[in-house]
Amino acid sequence: MFSTLVLLASISGHVLGGKAPNIVFIIADDLGWNDVSYHGSDLKTPVLDELAREGIKLEQHYTQPECSTTRASLLTSRYIVRTGLQGDVILNGGGMALPLNETLMSDYLKQLGYKNYLVGKWHQGANSWRETPVFRGFDYFYGYYGGQIHYFGHYHTKF
Repeated sequence: MFSTLVLLASISGHVLGGKAPNIVFIIADDLGWNDVSYHGSDLKTPVLDELAREGIKLEQHYTQPECSTTRASLLTSRYIVRTGLQGDVILNGGGMALPLNETLMSDYLKQLGYKNYLVGKWHQGANSWRETPVFRGFDYFYGYYGGQIHYFGHYHTKF
């Protein structure tokens, strides 16, 4: 999946007279198919509808049963079993993390001249600074390193 995205960004940049397009990924945990109005829902999502109409939607891909493994697969463009993270979610302070030898989408996009910003949940491990987004190809990060954050209070929750 990732190699296709890089190819599209490179081709589009060339076609558009050298100006590379903006690339925005939105990963929403637990978002159902009919939770956006462009799939026929009664819910009104006009901004998402416009982004979907004017952009490229990734709607035929595999996800994992947990959020951290889905993010790892998207960031690496690899099946989760190839990263060694299959089996369980990355727990806060649990010692697991996306392996540092994995090259991420953010690294490839940086090589193409993109600035990479991550806003929201990282959930790929933060046992050391080297595992955090700004050391994994992102220029800016604003959010939470772990998972299970309380929506309103912004504190770690346990199930």
